[in-house]
Amino acid sequence: MARQDVLTPPDEMVAATWAGEKQGSGTRLLLFAALFILGLFSFLPFYFLLTTSIKDAAEANRVPLTFIPQSFSLEHFEFVFNEGAPRAMANGLFYAAFGTLLAVVVSALIGYVVVKHRSTVGDILFWTIVASSLMPLASYIVTLVALLQRITNLTGIPMLDTFQGLLLPRIVYAFGVFLMRQAMLAVPDELLDAAKVDGAGFLRSFWQIALPVVRPQTITLAILIFMGLFGEFLWPLVATSSRDMQVASVWLASRSFGYGVNPGVLSAGALLVIFPMLIVFLLGQRYITAGLGMTGFK
Repeated sequence: MARQDVLTPPDEMVAATWAGEKQGSGTRLLLFAALFILGLFSFLPFYFLLTTSIKDAAEANRVPLTFIPQSFSLEHFEFVFNEGAPRAMANGLFYAAFGTLLAVVVSALIGYVVVKHRSTVGDILFWTIVASSLMPLASYIVTLVALLQRITNLTGIPMLDTFQGLLLPRIVYAFGVFLMRQAMLAVPDELLDAAKVDGAGFLRSFWQIALPVVRPQTITLAILIFMGLFGEFLWPLVATSSRDMQVASVWLASRSFGYGVNPGVLSAGALLVIFPMLIVFLLGQRYITAGLGMTGFK
């Protein structure tokens, strides 16, 4: 009887392994097919938005919709540019960019103080800020407007229908404070102690030591806040009243009411509003994945 090599697996083991690999490949194939179908359905609204914006007015209003455009025209983009789209886009970009800068710096400072200079007051401040995120904006927006009006009466600085009024409630960002607090936990105390020995003060230790360590989380937070502020609707709608102060989302909504609205015009305006957020997301996608992963979010 021939001796079987101990390193040679039995035929039953080889068959079971092959069957398992075949079953696993079939499962992955079904999963990929399901994800492809879901991704296709998710892309369809954007496809119809894009194709409707480049149709002429007659085809854009046609029912049912044509899946493949039979005409090509940029008249809708020309119309929205003549209807104040550049001003609204500039307002939205300024509001989002400046609000992002303020929120990121303040969030990082609060997170640094709460973690590296811990105190009872700091802990109470942190949990109060986090708890405030549980309250929807609509529940206190009237009180917020009244508070801004009171500030205007006391200081003489106009707060309503101004950029300072838009930005003031967005300086402290609850999610940003929580994210940066989690990120600051990873900053080694030894680095801060060495900087203190070298004569570094509070701001220098924060700016030159702590902030570079949490750079991925900071970039992630900046991207998320920018996208949120640029697409924000309720607060800019309430806090501004003049057409010159309209941000992109409010400007688009103001063109969505009334009779005789052209779907092509709304599609072109929506594309202009989506475009900056899409570019920021595509450029910063890897930072979002890395930043949230390093802070423990899944």
